[in-house]
Amino acid sequence: MRVLFFVEPFPVRGAPLEFRWVAEQWLGLGVELSRRGITPLFAVSDALKGVLPRSGAPLSCPADLGVSYQAPDSPALVDRDWVRLMTEADDPAWRPFVEKLLEQTRPDVVVTWTINAPLRAATAARRLLLMHQELGLMRAPNPQSYFADPRGLNGASALSEVWPQVREQALTVAQERELDWLASDALARPGQAREASLRSLGLAQDRRTLAIFLQVSRDSNVLMWSRVAGNEGLVNLVLDATRGLNFQVVVKPHPREPELPRACAAAGIRPLPPGTSTETVFDVADAVCTVNSSVGFEALARGKVVYTFGDSPYAGRGCTRDMGGGAEELRRALARETFLLDADEERARRRLVHFMAFRYLVSQAEMFDADAFLSRVARWQRLKAAGEPLAAWFDAEPGGARRRDWTAERQRIDLEERLAQTALDLDLLRRSTPQRFAAQVKRIPGVHAGYRLASKLFGRRS
Repeated sequence: MRVLFFVEPFPVRGAPLEFRWVAEQWLGLGVELSRRGITPLFAVSDALKGVLPRSGAPLSCPADLGVSYQAPDSPALVDRDWVRLMTEADDPAWRPFVEKLLEQTRPDVVVTWTINAPLRAATAARRLLLMHQELGLMRAPNPQSYFADPRGLNGASALSEVWPQVREQALTVAQERELDWLASDALARPGQAREASLRSLGLAQDRRTLAIFLQVSRDSNVLMWSRVAGNEGLVNLVLDATRGLNFQVVVKPHPREPELPRACAAAGIRPLPPGTSTETVFDVADAVCTVNSSVGFEALARGKVVYTFGDSPYAGRGCTRDMGGGAEELRRALARETFLLDADEERARRRLVHFMAFRYLVSQAEMFDADAFLSRVARWQRLKAAGEPLAAWFDAEPGGARRRDWTAERQRIDLEERLAQTALDLDLLRRSTPQRFAAQVKRIPGVHAGYRLASKLFGRRS
């Protein structure tokens, strides 16, 4: 079997090396696949080919196939070309590259990290299995999840086709327990009570709180599937809709774009205290507003009311408040808001969250694992050949495997956080006297497991 890993050759967000880490992960996976008799092939950008380590696996780039793309100077024009690449199957710049690439590599399976319309069209014409992968809807400090979807990503995912069938499948007792475990144990929790969180964020105790979560402004989710004009548009819309109402608004920027939109200052919205976690904002929020961020799914998993302003795998499933993009529409919705899901919405929420967490999304443990990858590919090829409905492609993992994966990941994350805090405490202690260090170091939680290493790092001995 020949597997082509397609790392988008287009300079996404104007950054030719944007997906370098993905390429490196796939190169490592390719080594393991080779040991199992599989032939891995790789398509990357010209820039990526110049910096990736030589692995022995074939790497194709546009320059190799006589295809060139000159990125415009304007970021807006680069983004325009990217949207065209994601939507136009016969894009004149990239369809020739895809056709030449498939003719040269002759893959049996294609794996891509993005949505590429020419690639989707060319693989469909050849009846090739195409797997779309991306970072999923649970992010650190929660256990990391990933997409693995035969249709597309985000607003173009398979959920639209799968959901009508999944919605009618009642949860079993075991699945109900898995869902409760997800909310109570798997997901990160705030470290203090809600009242304390409100005080720490400078918020009033007697007003309803709307939390706006912003996204990377040049992300495909915003460029492709937003119903508002980016982050500024979302903030302006919510502020217009809540003017004169008894609401307070908190805005959490994306870590990659930490500056608040201009409208926040005029509305008296201050930056959050440094280190404010998403979980703390969830805790104080009566409702969450987002275009289509992963935090929308994480909020749903906690039972929150979620207002969406764009297409996503979780929007439009009967458990979110999906807005068209007008302030008056949102104002009317907020005027009648109970901040509780009704019985039908709650049933849909539980069914959707369980399906996505335990059947649709892929865990960290299996994402770049060769055996898990081959198992998924073999199952999808078999079901595709048999013409089985798409819902069957996402059968539950046997014997609670996903829960075991996420339990281990939760434990790993918690251990890393404890060790990070231990390192900080040790750094503070090492500035004190050796006697005080020796007396107090053993009181630090989690220090016993790494005490010798910590002592070596900080130049102390017990």
